[in-house]
Amino acid sequence: REKRVAGATLRLPYRPDENIFVRAGGEDSVVVIFSVVFADKNDRVVAEVFLREFSDVRRDQGLHTSPVVTLHRSPPRELDGEDLGKAGDDTVYISFVLFQRHFAQREKAEASITAVCQFRTYLHYHIKASKSFMHMRMRSRAEDLLGVLNRSKPAPEAIADKKTWSGRSMAGK
Repeated sequence: REKRVAGATLRLPYRPDENIFVRAGGEDSVVVIFSVVFADKNDRVVAEVFLREFSDVRRDQGLHTSPVVTLHRSPPRELDGEDLGKAGDDTVYISFVLFQRHFAQREKAEASITAVCQFRTYLHYHIKASKSFMHMRMRSRAEDLLGVLNRSKPAPEAIADKKTWSGRSMAGK
């Protein structure tokens, strides 16, 4: 309920190479920016697809009041002139814009703050779950294809064992 000054940015060191930036966007909004480091390029791609869904979900009529989520591959303009810490090519910036409706009431403010604070954990959990699901599907598909290959092999022709009337085996030619 305090008067916010647009332009003031608070940097919170979250992990050794990652930060959370909180910036007042005026009297009606707050911008929260995560710098997230992805050592694995595959994790980065899965995260981009996952975060694209966040922006697509705002098109749904029931969820159009959710915060605006944006993915940046380079530092967003809100961070111009800020100390970014150790930011490399594997750093991605994820920004949330929270509006007055997200923090006007105490319960909503607590829920919004809790969700934002847990976002990094939420993101990495879903990246790992997505990769696990894809690996499970790939293993299942590989097993199915191996079954098809095994069924397509011609059956070895059984050599007929010739026997005499007395039951003795005859050597085949």
